[in-house]
Amino acid sequence: PNAAPALADQNNAPLRFANFSGRVLLVNYFATWCEPCRAEVQWLNGFREKYEPEGLSVIAVSLDEGGWPTVRPFLVQNAVGYPVLLQHPS
Repeated sequence: PNAAPALADQNNAPLRFANFSGRVLLVNYFATWCEPCRAEVQWLNGFREKYEPEGLSVIAVSLDEGGWPTVRPFLVQNAVGYPVLLQHPS
């Protein structure tokens, strides 16, 4: 009853923070216009792949105000391999 609502990721799949209970959750805030953010995608992909079996989960939150029309091309161009949520849903 008092659980946080599910947010939809880039595939429109519901994502609840309760799903990560018992895991280490790395939350990365980024923006598509941020050059260092582009560089860290591959690092986060590798970090997730290496440590996911040991209990690490990675998610990202876009700070872009343009919503999915702005964020989706970034995800494809940068081969983001972890769930992404929007701070400003469109």
